[in-house]
Amino acid sequence: MTVSVRFFNSGYCRQGNAMSGGKGWKWRRYYAVFLLVSHPVKGSFLVDTGYSQDFFDATRWGMGLLSRWMLPATLDQHHDAAGVLRSCGVDPETVRSIFITHFHADHISGLKRFPNARFIARRSAWSHLASLSAWRKSQELFFPALMPIDFEQRADWVEETDFTVSSSILPGFRSFDFWGDGSMFLVDLPGHAIGQYGLFFPGVSRPMLYLVDAAWNLEAMRLGRMIPSALMFLQHDAKAYRETWAKLRSLQAEDRIDMVACHCRETQARVENRGANDVD
Repeated sequence: MTVSVRFFNSGYCRQGNAMSGGKGWKWRRYYAVFLLVSHPVKGSFLVDTGYSQDFFDATRWGMGLLSRWMLPATLDQHHDAAGVLRSCGVDPETVRSIFITHFHADHISGLKRFPNARFIARRSAWSHLASLSAWRKSQELFFPALMPIDFEQRADWVEETDFTVSSSILPGFRSFDFWGDGSMFLVDLPGHAIGQYGLFFPGVSRPMLYLVDAAWNLEAMRLGRMIPSALMFLQHDAKAYRETWAKLRSLQAEDRIDMVACHCRETQARVENRGANDVD
């Protein structure tokens, strides 16, 4: 079973190049990429949603305001994922599901724009976040105001027992054949955020691993340049982040699959709603 994968973005934040393991602190754009996946049986679904106006409404004070100062964001001219899809000839009403790779604000701010979609989320991640105080939630860059009020009623939960280690599907990584037809695997990528998972598409033109935020800069990964130690405080689990990054770098060196990271500048070349000003 094969699927098609299309790349879009709903805006970007700006930060120094060293933030992602690059050289120097010249500011550059880190795009909030989301994916539209079309399955021949299951229909169309999104992977994350990027930014929307809700992000600015939910981060007017406290840690939210600090995160906006650290990572100043700009919306796409079409404002959010639903608007971007419409501008590219895709009816947002056809989106059946949204896969939430993790609950950071730049990945979930557009959820409310899809009132009929189901949400595919990791139950353990949601339960953990729900148990935290308001301050600890904001430290994890999770802002409950971004969530639809009926989120739990529309959620289809991924359980920890769903993930297994396979000798044939990305050896060394825990994965889950979500549809049960070999078209798409959820891949456990711990470290960056609570419960982060990526997606592996073995049936596209070249097998592709979307590693989300397990790395921000694939060129830096090739050169062995991890993010600065001083920035590890941004990761949920710095030790797990380093371990995941090292495993991904080994996989990258094998050069047998296509690796794509959400905020990597290489990914922007794949994005369909690129504009004349989409430069670093």
